[in-house]
Amino acid sequence: SSGINAEYGGATVINLKLSLKTRGHLNIAGNVITGSCDEIKTKTVVVSSKIGDIDAGLANDIMDDLFSKTIIPDVNAFFKKGFRLPCVDKIIDTKKAIAETKDDFLRVCGD
Repeated sequence: SSGINAEYGGATVINLKLSLKTRGHLNIAGNVITGSCDEIKTKTVVVSSKIGDIDAGLANDIMDDLFSKTIIPDVNAFFKKGFRLPCVDKIIDTKKAIAETKDDFLRVCGD
């Protein structure tokens, strides 16, 4: 999540907290990655407002529409072409290694 401030005359008039969730697909074939972004959903929390009540639901709808018309097409154009991962010329056998998986990442370490 990230904070967004709107200022006027050097003073913060709106402070929002924005979180994003994405849904899509990635494909790996050899050393080429392709994929698509199907959706970006936002969750906006109004932290403070000096200009009255802000409808967080309306802010979410506006951001979702903005992402679907701007960010998602650009991301999909990039991933449709795909990109190559650098090849490893030499694999080094290590004596110690750690492989750890969590819900949102994979960590592999070696000496």
